[in-house]
This record gives sequence, structure tokens and C-alpha cells, in this order.
Amino acid sequence: MSLTDKEYYNLTISISKALSSVEMPIKVKHVRASIIGTFHSNGGHAFWAIAIRQPIQDNRIVAWKFCHLLHKILREGHPLCCQHSMRHRAMLLEAGKLWGHLNDGYGICIKHYTKLLVTKLEFHDRNPRIPGSLSLRPGDLEKIGEGDINIYFQLAVEIFDYLDDIVALQATIFNSITTFCVSSMTTAGQCRLAPLIPCIQDSNPLYDMLVRVMFKLHANLPSDLLTGHRQRFNTLFHQLKSFYGQSRNLQYFVNLITVPKLPEAPPNFQQQSDLGNYQTPVVVMPDSDSIDNEPEPPVIDNLIDTAEATPPIPELPHSNNHQQLAAAPVVPAAQVMELERLIQERDNIIRHLQMETQGLSNQLRAATTEQRDVQRQLEEQIATLNNQLTQTHGELTNLRFQKEELELRAQTAPTLEQRAQAEEERAKASEEKFQKLKTMYTQIRDEHVNLLRQHGEISKQLASSTKIAAEASKAKEELQCQLEELEQKQALVQNALQQSSNDARQEQEAISEQLQVMTQKCESLQGRYDEMEASRQAEIAELRISLERLEGELQTFQQERESLSCEKGTLEERLAEIQSEKEELGVKYQECMGKIAELELKTDCYAKEEMSLQQSVNENSAKVQELSDQLDQLRAENESLQQKYTDLEAAKALQAEEFDRTHQEELLRFDSLQTEMNDKLATIASEKDAIVGEKQQTWEQLLMLQTESTQKQADFESLEKDLKSVLEQKDHELDELNAKYRELEEKYQSLDANMERLLSEKETIESDLQDLLHQQEETDHKLQAALAQVKTLEHALIDSKISGETALRTLLEACIKSSEKLALRAIGENEMPGAGGTPTYFLMIAEELQEVLTKLKMVHENYLKDNSTNVESLARKVIIGAHLLASAHVQGMTICNRSANIESGERIAEELKKLGQSITTLFQSLQKTSEAGTVTDRITDLKAKLEEVTTMIVDLGKQTDGTENLGDMVESELSSMDKAIEEAASRIQEMLSKSRASDSGIKLEVNEKILDACTSLMQAIRVLVQKSRLLQSEIVALGKGTASAKEFYKRNHQWTEGLISAAKSVAQGANFLVTAANKTVAGGAKHQLDLVVAAQEIAACTAQLVVASRVKAPRSSTNLTALGTASKNVTQATGIVVATAKDCSQRLEDSQDLDLGTLTVHQAKTKEMEIQVKVLELEQALQMERMRLASFRKKNYQQPTTYTDKGPKPDGGKFLSFDHITFYVGNAKQAASFYTTRFGFEDFAYQGLETGSRQLVKHAVRQNRIVFVFVSAYEPGHRELGDHLVRHGDGVKDVAFEVEELDAIVRRAKERGAKVVRDIWEESDEHGTVRFATVQTYGDTVHTFVERRRYRGLFLPGFKPPLHEDVLLRMLPPAGLNFIDHVVGNQPDLQMESVAAWYEKMLMFHRFWSVDDSQIHTEYSALRSIVMTNYEETVKMPINEPAKGKKKSQIEEYVEYYGGAGVQHIALNTSDIISAIRNLRARGQQFLSIPDTYYDQLRQRLKSSSVKIKEDLAVLQELKILIDYDENGYLLQIFSKNMQDRPTLFIEVIQRHNHNGFGAGNFKALFEAIEAEQAKRGNL
Repeated sequence: MSLTDKEYYNLTISISKALSSVEMPIKVKHVRASIIGTFHSNGGHAFWAIAIRQPIQDNRIVAWKFCHLLHKILREGHPLCCQHSMRHRAMLLEAGKLWGHLNDGYGICIKHYTKLLVTKLEFHDRNPRIPGSLSLRPGDLEKIGEGDINIYFQLAVEIFDYLDDIVALQATIFNSITTFCVSSMTTAGQCRLAPLIPCIQDSNPLYDMLVRVMFKLHANLPSDLLTGHRQRFNTLFHQLKSFYGQSRNLQYFVNLITVPKLPEAPPNFQQQSDLGNYQTPVVVMPDSDSIDNEPEPPVIDNLIDTAEATPPIPELPHSNNHQQLAAAPVVPAAQVMELERLIQERDNIIRHLQMETQGLSNQLRAATTEQRDVQRQLEEQIATLNNQLTQTHGELTNLRFQKEELELRAQTAPTLEQRAQAEEERAKASEEKFQKLKTMYTQIRDEHVNLLRQHGEISKQLASSTKIAAEASKAKEELQCQLEELEQKQALVQNALQQSSNDARQEQEAISEQLQVMTQKCESLQGRYDEMEASRQAEIAELRISLERLEGELQTFQQERESLSCEKGTLEERLAEIQSEKEELGVKYQECMGKIAELELKTDCYAKEEMSLQQSVNENSAKVQELSDQLDQLRAENESLQQKYTDLEAAKALQAEEFDRTHQEELLRFDSLQTEMNDKLATIASEKDAIVGEKQQTWEQLLMLQTESTQKQADFESLEKDLKSVLEQKDHELDELNAKYRELEEKYQSLDANMERLLSEKETIESDLQDLLHQQEETDHKLQAALAQVKTLEHALIDSKISGETALRTLLEACIKSSEKLALRAIGENEMPGAGGTPTYFLMIAEELQEVLTKLKMVHENYLKDNSTNVESLARKVIIGAHLLASAHVQGMTICNRSANIESGERIAEELKKLGQSITTLFQSLQKTSEAGTVTDRITDLKAKLEEVTTMIVDLGKQTDGTENLGDMVESELSSMDKAIEEAASRIQEMLSKSRASDSGIKLEVNEKILDACTSLMQAIRVLVQKSRLLQSEIVALGKGTASAKEFYKRNHQWTEGLISAAKSVAQGANFLVTAANKTVAGGAKHQLDLVVAAQEIAACTAQLVVASRVKAPRSSTNLTALGTASKNVTQATGIVVATAKDCSQRLEDSQDLDLGTLTVHQAKTKEMEIQVKVLELEQALQMERMRLASFRKKNYQQPTTYTDKGPKPDGGKFLSFDHITFYVGNAKQAASFYTTRFGFEDFAYQGLETGSRQLVKHAVRQNRIVFVFVSAYEPGHRELGDHLVRHGDGVKDVAFEVEELDAIVRRAKERGAKVVRDIWEESDEHGTVRFATVQTYGDTVHTFVERRRYRGLFLPGFKPPLHEDVLLRMLPPAGLNFIDHVVGNQPDLQMESVAAWYEKMLMFHRFWSVDDSQIHTEYSALRSIVMTNYEETVKMPINEPAKGKKKSQIEEYVEYYGGAGVQHIALNTSDIISAIRNLRARGQQFLSIPDTYYDQLRQRLKSSSVKIKEDLAVLQELKILIDYDENGYLLQIFSKNMQDRPTLFIEVIQRHNHNGFGAGNFKALFEAIEAEQAKRGNL
């Protein structure tokens, strides 16, 4: 809802007056008007539109009051005010920074206040369910937490931050008061102290919310984890307590707010029972605020305070206003006096009604508050009782279990003696084991003695249990007493509610009677006002509106009474629930008493203990009797106090009735005796004073019984002041209405003058109109003649147009028919979806196109001969020819892009481009009449080029890519796999039969176990294969659509090839397992390891089959679930095979152990030497097998692993690219100069002393999209930078990413456990705002997330253009580097996987590419590498670690010299690496040297490859550029030498040609080059 102009104007006036530059607190009425304005405008847009135009940055008093007013708006304004104010956070922070430098006491206060307001806005933005007033109803906190302990944990941290800002602000304010010696009773002191009131109102619910959240956290999390929270809470507790104490001592706050009291000590969160003792602190505000008495125009129609609803009082013209008397008619004096008397009577009645209404409202609010407190206390007591009852029940259950256990032990004790005797007899019968049996007997005897002792102790425990049971009965009796007290308190509450409802009914009756009297008076007033002049009619209408408003307020009061009756009903229902809970507790109590009685029956044998318990019970009963007597006394005292209160209320009601009756009599006397009005008024005043005196005495009596009556008296006085101020405001409003009346009269006179002027102008215009009519007649004659001539020309045009339309219609029909033919052709082609993009389809189009071009040539020649009359035939052929030419061009490009032979595809693409140029020239000739003679030649040329392209495509089609027969290959390989599994199972059964026939003893047992385990494994594999086939069938059925299964396999050839590879591996693994099992059965223990390896190998093969099968499977598929279960069964069966093989091997070795006791010394020595020879032979064989395995891997796994599973897409947040890379260096200026001269960067941005940075200097250099930032410290004591340089030297500190949705990324990283170095912060300047956040990654390296969508500046806020330009750079050639390709991080050994897991978990990156030491190694060293990337694969972060080698690898050297993990090199992408390297070498940059043998071997390998290198190999060899390739494309790369003295960081330059790898084929050459450099340094 938008504001009207008047409302907007009034709101502007209120805000302007509230933000005056006078050093005094804001007036309450202006604050109220601003708050109500937010409700009229449905938010804070109107408020901010007015507020930002105030001199906030020009006057410190205005800025301080603005913060106070905004705080009130956010607390009490429209719920959308917080949301609408979020966009102005930057303005608040800027104002705080501006005034923070002022030292007069206000500046630092404004800075802290703006920080608090921003914190409040962000708090409500993150927690939209919490209102601005921070008031929560019971159960709201649980809804906000949603049962998630992480939400409670984060909410506690946010509340801590909020309270820290409140404490900081109050400390600053009190420090300002003390420093500048300002009194709290002066306007200057009150101006500073006034904002503490909303701070107290905010801190109180925040403290209560924090206490409850802390109890929830301690109930669900370990206590040690929350140590920091408890320490922070204790600090805030003492600070808040000090804050409340200081505020409570100020006289200024006495009548404005009741400051809450905190307990002496903070709650004990480690003891959950302490929550029951916790009492919520309460802030009490007066019912109405005092309003200034100065007359002000009404700002808005009040929606809250009924005191301002008093209708305006009409004011008669004063005697000194001569002009007004002259203008208005003469009014008789008697009527004036009568009118004034009636108005005064009406005002008195309205004032009296408002006072009574306010009193009733206060009573209802007090009763409601008291009832809610009592209800909450009852609920807490019931919860405590339930906890105690549950605890007691648990203790009784434990006692019962203990007793049963003791009885069982007592029963089993005799059996121990029998066992000892039996053991003793056996000891006598066996002399050889006599000592052992004797020892055992001694142990058993000791155990028997211990049992006897335990029996005694248990007896004592049983006695103590009876004592505990007695105490439990005592506790039950106390619980019963407390329940009775609860019932009594509930009865008191019910009586209080009944009394309040009776009072409300009586007050309603009195108000209705007074309303009738008022209605009669209003009717009489209306009759007399009708006799007055018309100028008073508007005032009478205002009186009517005010009466209707009063009636509306009475209706709202009745509605409130009805709502109270509804609340009473809910309380009665709650009472019934409490009674039902009481009955349930009684039933539970009876059950407990029954159990206690059973316990007492079992303990009859302990008579003495029972006597002592009986005595204690008697003593407790005596204490209970005393307590009941005291309770009766308290009840009696309470009843007497209640009776006194009732009597006083009755006396008050009688006095009020007497006052009403007297007032009515006086009103009647006013009607009958006008002449005695003054005397009667004096009598009424005296009687009123007497009644007021009596009422004052009554209030004093009530003050002795209830402290709340004092507050009611203060409310009455403040209400009286409010009414006076309202009357003055209404008088002022009446003056304004009179002034407006005078203005309207003046306007009327001016309108009369304007009317006369307009009449004269009208006459002039009429004369001009006559002249224009005469001219119009002459123009009509000329128009008729022109129309006749136009009709003649139209007839001639129609005759010529008929022939033209016929020709156009014929041409249109020809175009439509051709288009229809083309559309039908396209529909027919779509029915064969697999035909497009094939050489056969292109050949068909080309043949048809040749015929169409021939016909087009003939038709065009006929067209020229017929002088352009036969248009339709030419149009048909042109349309069809254009369509076929476009289809041929599109199909040809599709074939080129799909072709596996890249070189042939590119040649055909070049020819197609030439064909396209010929097509363009042909249609240009057809369009231009001047070139009509060249059409025939160009058609002939086009046909020749089309024939050439067709021949090339046909030749290309003969070179099959192997994907045509994939469907048959899949079925063949899967069938072979099934056959291999069946044959393996049958061979295992044959081996088992042979073993049973030929072997015996332990050999047979071992063979049976091994073969049974292998059989189980093969059965599990058979089931897995069946489930895999079912899942594959489902995938094909869902994905093939109308195509065939073979077509589906062909289109998804990568997945199909994966299936084929997996099937081959499973078949080979089955044969390998059978061979290993045969060796194990035949050869014994020495072949057990072969069987273990074979089982693990076939399990790995089946895992490959599972992965290949479920890549395209739907997540909800039942076949996928069955496949997962079968995979688990295979894993279990493999484990059984491995365990069986190891166990059987051990058993065979145990059976073959030599009896060394019978060997002589010579025989033992000989045997030892034979064993040593055997060990050496086995070690040599093991080494040979390892070498064979390495060569096998090198041969069969040359390509690195590429991952296709990206994992789940993040639900929010996106990584766009590398933003910049920050280096910590000793001299930033020199480092920036080195990179600009050597690597072609340019000075980009600067931040230092000249821009206001006093601690750090930053030089930013840029080359296209690559930005490096070099940072150094000005001062020697900079700890962070100094430590980094000492440990690591110059190196990369920060790898920054540009992101979207920063909040989502940081929130997810926090939830997953990432270490946040610096949480989200913002930096702004005149170009916008940039948001940042920093997290810790490997080593001392960090990642900064940069969100710059609202920034349009040079680089980042705070950076300026460089101070000077390096003239040397103009003379150097450009480098041509475009963007950051990837950033490589080196890790210590065995740290790569944990770092990769960090990126997967914290940032939701996925694995993109990996290699291991079997692929990347040299004679001396090796490495392992995993490349991590984001979901969009725009940011790539390779992670390296060393593998064991003969000598120190370059990664180990890096970790040693860098002092841990860090960035090893940065890869920069270029589109022309040859030019780039030539120019970089010309600049003086040094690169690693590669031996020429590398290029000789490369040429040999390229001969057998389909990849063609575009660049000249001789040039690449000259520049020492490396080449890596696969079936898709190739890349070129080169590596610089180290960029600093420490052998750590270097730079890579890379160019990609459809290749996404990282140079795995070049790692060996690279390592050898780096090892050569290491040897020079002496580090190899």
C-alpha cells in the first residue's frame, strides 16, 4: 500500500523533527508516527526515502538520533523493515567510519551503534523467523532449530556476536558520559542515554534465547566441545549484569523502563536440572509514553494509543480577530455559551470513558500476564515432578536387578565348592599335573572367599536399598504435597479469572449506560448545530466522525473481552489436561507404592533396619504435618488478603457509581439552569475534588496491599497529561482549518477573476473561428477537384494491377508447393534418425543436388530468353537448390566433426568452406541482374566442387572408426564372459573330484576348503553377471527409444567399450583363478599367494563391470540395488577365498615343520644354509616379478585415469575461474618488475602508502586474464608475512577463485568442517562492493573466494592505477599468455589422498584425472598425481606426492626447501606457444632443456599414431617444447627454471589442441630434465 501525498508529507515532517540537530532525546510521538508510517507503507521503503535525505553525514547529533530512530523502527516497525533495510548496510558502515574519527564522545558511539545495527540486520536476515522485537512464543525456538543441533550451534554464535556489539555500545556510551562529565538528568545526557532503552529491550530476549540454546547444545554435544561457548557466555553474563546495574542506578531510567535483574551466578549448563530453576528476566515498559505538551499538528491517524483519538473541539472566533469577525456572521452570545458548555460536557464524558477504558485494559493485561506466569510455573513444576518420578522408577528397577543378581550368585556358590572337590579328586588321580591342579584349587578357593565377602557386601547394599526405598516413599509423599499445592494455585488462578470477568462485565454495563447518555447529548448537539451558519457544518461532521471512532473503539474493547473469554476457555482446557496428568501421576504413584510394598515384603528378615526406617518415616510424617499446617496458615493469610482486596475493589466500585450518579444530576441541572452554570460548575468542581480526595485515600490503602496500584495512578496522571496535550493539538488543528477556509475564499476570488479573463478570450477565439470556417469552404472546393482526379488514376491502376497480382499469385503458389515438398522431405528424413551425419546420406543428397543444379541452369537460361516471364519455375528450382545446398553443407560439417581421422576431417572442412563461398557467389549472381550472364559458369564451378567434396567424404566413409560393430562385440564379449565363468566353475569341480580321489588327510582337507571357497566365489560372480545383464537390458530399453539396441551401443560407444573391456577382464580373471587354484591344489603352500592375487584380481574385474553397468542406470532401479547386493556378495566371497588360502597355507606349513630337536649341529647348520639360499632365490624371483609387473603396467596402462563421474551438483554456489594469485615476497616492487620484464606482464594496480595502506604494499600485474599480486610488509614487525618468508621464502600464499553465491559456498564449507581463516567480509569504494571469504587448504596456502558481481572498478577496492609506467616494457615483444590453466600443489609423501578428499568434501570438487608411480617414474624418482576440479570444470588443481625411488625426487626437494606443502608451479595457457616461447626467451626467460633423443623417439611414435601435429617438429625441438597426445588430440608444454633461488616455484606454458590431459607422456622427459638441474644443485 503506497502513501498518499498528505501521509508522505506528515511522515517527512515527523522524521525531520525526530532527527533535529538539538541535543535532546527523540520525542516519543515522532517515533510513534514513524513506526506507524512503516505500517501504512507496508515496509521501510518510505522511511529510507526520507531518512537518506537528512544531514546524517553533516551533523553528529542527527546521525546519533538517526541510529536511535532506525533501531526503534527495526524493533517495532513493519515486519518487512529489516528486509528493506539490508540494502543500506554499506551506508550505515560508511557513516560509522566517517564519525568514528570524532573525539567529542558522539563519534565513537555512532561507530559502535552503526555496527550494532548492521549486526541486527544480518542476524534477522539469517534468521527470518525471529521478529525484529526478538520476542518468541513458547515453541518458536524449537521450530527455528528444526531439531538440528548444527542450527542451534550457529544460532548461539550469532547471538554471542549480537550481544558483544550491544555490550560494546553501552560501554562506549557510559565511557562518554563519564569522560565528558555529562549528567543523566540533562538533555545532553538523556540524548546519549536514550538508545540504551532499545539495547536493554534487545539484550533481554537475546540472553533468554541464548540460555535455552546453551542447554540444548549441552544436552546433545560433549561438554568439552562447548568449553569456548561457556567461557564466552560467562564473560557476557558478567558484562550484561554490570550493564543492567549501571542502568538501574540512573534516575533517567526510573520512569521509562524497569531494568531486568540477572541471578548472582550464571546457569550451570552441564547440569540439565538447572534449566528448571532458570527464571526468565523480564523487561517492563510503561503502558503509555509521555508526550510533549507543545502543540503540534497531528502527524497521522493513530492506530495504537486511544488517548489521541479525542475529537477536535471547535473553537469560536476570538474577539481580537477583527478580520474574522467582519467576515463571519454575528452569532448570539447565548448560543456561543451553550455551545461551549456542551462541548465541555462532551469532553469530560469522553475523558472519563477513556480513563475507565485504559484502567480496564491495564487490569486485563495484568491478569493475562499473571495467568501466563502461573501457567508457565505449573508446567515447569510438572516437568520437574515427571523427571523425579522417572528417576525414582529407574532406581527401583536397578535395585531389583541387583537383588536378583545377588540371589543368583548365592545360588551358584555351592556349585563352586563341588567343582573344587572334583578338581581335588582329579589332582590326586594324576600325579603329573598335581602342581597345576593345586594352583587351580587355590585360585578357586580364593574366589569362593571373595564371593562370601561379596555376599556380605551385597547384604549391606540390600540394607541400603531398603533405606533408599524408604526415601523414595518420602519423595512420593512430597510429590503428592506439591500436586496438592498445584491444585490450590490452579483454583486461585481460576478464581482470579472469574473475578476479572465479573469486573469486565460490570465495566461494560457502565460504559453502555454512558454510551446511551452520550448518544442523547450528541443528538441534541446535532440539532443545535443545524441552526448555525454553513461555515460550521464541517466542524459538526468532524464531531460525528469522532463519535463513530469512539463507538469503534468500544467495539474493539468488546472484541478484546471476547478474546479474553476465549483465553479463559483455553486455560480451563489446560486445567483439565493438568488434572488428567495428575491422575496419571497418581496411577504411576500407586504402581510405585505397590512395587515398594513388594520390596518391603522381601526384606522382612531385616527387622532392625525396618524399625529404623519406620522411625524415619514417622519423623518425615511429622515434618509433613508441620508443612501442611504452615500451608494452611498461608492459605488463610492468602484468603484474608484476597478478601481485603475484594472489599477495596467493591469500595472503589461504589465510589465510582456515586461519582457517576452525581455527575448525571449535574448534567441535568445544566440543561434546566443556564444562568446558574458558573455556580454549578464551581460546586461540581468542589465535589469532584472531594471525590478525588476520597479516591486518593483508597489508592493509598491499595498501595499497602499491592504495589501495582501505584503504577495505575501514574498511568492515570500520564493519561490526563496526554488528554490535555491532545486537546491543545486539536485546538491548533481547528486554527489550521480556519486558515484553510480563508485560503479557499481567496482562491474563489482569484477564480472569479480568471473566469472573466477566460470569457474575454472566448470572444476573441470565436471571431478567429469564423475566419477559419470561411477558409475551410474554399479548401473543400479544391479538395473535390483533387478527388475526381484521384478516382481517374485509381481506375487506371486497378487495370494494371490485375495482371501483376496474377503473376504474383502464381509465384506464391510455386513457393508454397516447393516449401511443402521440402517440409515433407524433412519429416520423412526424421523418421530415420540414424541416417543423418553419415557418408551414405551425404552421397544421396549430393546426387540429388547435382540433378537440381543442372535443372536450375536450364531454367535460368530459359528465364533469360523469355525476358523474365517464367518466374515460378525458376523460384521452385532456387528454393529446392538452396535447401539441398544447406543440407549438404551441414551434413558435411557433421561428418568432419565426427570423423576419427582429424586430418582428413579438417581437409574436408576446408573444402566445404570453399564450397560455401561458391554458394554465396551463386546466389549473389542470381540476385543481381547485371551478373545474370555469370550464373551458368558459377553453377558449373559449384557442381565441380561438390563432386570433389563428395569423393573425399566417400573415401573417408570407407575408413571405419570401429564403432559400427560395437553392438555385436558387446554381445559376443558378454557371451564369452558367461562361457568362461561356466568353464571355470566346471574345472574347479573337476579339480575337487581329482583331489578327493588322489589326496587324503590334511592335504585333502586343505584342497576341499580352497576349492569350496573358489566355487562360492564363482557362484557369486555368476549371480553378479546375471544382475549386470538385467541392468544393462534395462538401461538399453530406457535409452534406445525407437532405435535398435545396436544403435544405442553405437551412440554410447565409450560406455560400450567400457562394458567390453570389463567383460574381457572378468573372463581373463576367471581363467586366471582356475589356473591359480590348480597350482595351489597341485603345488601346496608355495602357490597360495597366486590364489590370493587371482581372487583379488577377479574381484577387481567384477568391480569394473559393476561400475560400467551402473554409470547410466537410474538411481531408483531395483536392478541397480540387486547389482549392489551381488557386488557385496562377491567382495565377501573374495575375502573368504583370501582368508581360506592364508589359513590353509599356515596349516600346510605347520604340518611340514621340522623337528629340530633330533638334528645334529652339523645338520642344523647345513639346513640353515639351504634355507638362506632359498630365501635369496625367492627374493630374486620377487624382484623379477615386480619388474615384470612394472613393465606390464607401463605397456598396458600408458594412459592416465580419466574420471567421468562429477558427483552431485552443488545446491548453491558456483566456482567461475581463477581470480588472482597472491605471492608473499620480500620485495614486491622488484618481484613485480621481474615478472613484467621476463614474462610479459603489465603493471595493473597498486596499493600502498600513497593509497592509504600503512602496513602492506601490493603490486598487481596482469596479462590478459592472468593476475598476480605481490605483497610485502612496510614494517619489520609484521608477524604473518615475516614467518612465511622465513619458512617458505618467496612463494604463493593465496589462490583466489571468482565465485557466485558466496554465502552458500562458505556455509557448506563450514558445515563440512573447513577451517575458515576469515569469514565473509566486504570491501567497498566508489565503484561498488566486493565480498570475500578465506579458507585454509594444504600447508600454509589459503583459498580466497571473491564475489565481484557488484563491482565495476579497476581490480579490487583500495587499489589504484600504478604510479608510473615502465618505459622498458614498450621495447620488449609480447608474451601472448591468456589465462591460468591449472595450479599444481606438492604434498609430502602419503598426503595426496587426504588433500584430494578435502577438496571433495569441503568444496565439492571431483576427480578429473590421475596417474601413479607405475606410469610416472624414472630410474631415480617417481610421483603420483590427482587433478581436482569444480563441477563446471573451469578450475583445475593438480595434487602431487612423491613415490619411493632410488634418489630424492623433485617433489621431495620442493617439500624440503619450501618447508612443507605448497604451490609448485602455475600453468599459463597460450594460443601460440611457438611465438610465446620465442618472445619469452628474447626477454631473457630461461626454460628447462630437453635432450634430442626425446624428439627422435617422438617421431617414431607419431608414425604409428593417427594424430597429426600441425606445428613443425623441428621448431618445437629447437625451442625444447614437449608434446603429449592421445586419440583425441595433443598438447604442447614447456617448463621454466625456478623463479627464485630456492628450488621451489616455476612456471609452465601450455597450448592445448583438443587434449584435456596434463602431459603424462612427458613426465619422464620432464623428470629427467629436472633431475639434471637437481644434480647441478647437488640435491639428487
